[in-house]
Amino acid sequence: RKLYVYGTKYAVLLSFGVALIAFMTAPIIIEGLFPRYSVVLPFFYLFIFIAPVKIFWQAVDIFLIVLRTQKFLFYRTVLYNVLLLVLLFLLLPHVGIWGAVISEMVVAIVAASLSYRYLKKTQPLYHITKKVLFSFTDEDKLLLKIFYGQIKDAIAKFKLKIRIA
Repeated sequence: RKLYVYGTKYAVLLSFGVALIAFMTAPIIIEGLFPRYSVVLPFFYLFIFIAPVKIFWQAVDIFLIVLRTQKFLFYRTVLYNVLLLVLLFLLLPHVGIWGAVISEMVVAIVAASLSYRYLKKTQPLYHITKKVLFSFTDEDKLLLKIFYGQIKDAIAKFKLKIRIA
């Protein structure tokens, strides 16, 4: 249970961090190196914030696979594809390429919501509360301490390799 809760929490937080960094650096890189592609930046901005939803969805799916819920995953995948095709069919002619962005966002949110609701319904212990998601607990402190120690050890080993070479 802890692996699921904290793994999902940190995966989503990490994806928000990566999305934020990409949001700030992508325009500089794209306009500097590939100026003719700068017209697609508005699409990129919307797509990048789908990442945390998809990361959450993938974390939930991993546990659904482990819990052997293939029947649900099959039906959810069919629903995902049908809903995506219908939305693309309806939105592309009316709003153009923005229809693809909107479709992907809607379908990702629907699929993530369905997966989480199913997991919560069938496995009540795998419920992520807002308190755990948005608080800094002793478990978080311990994890950061371990993470900091590993980074410190990696840097020390790297320095040792440089001295030897």
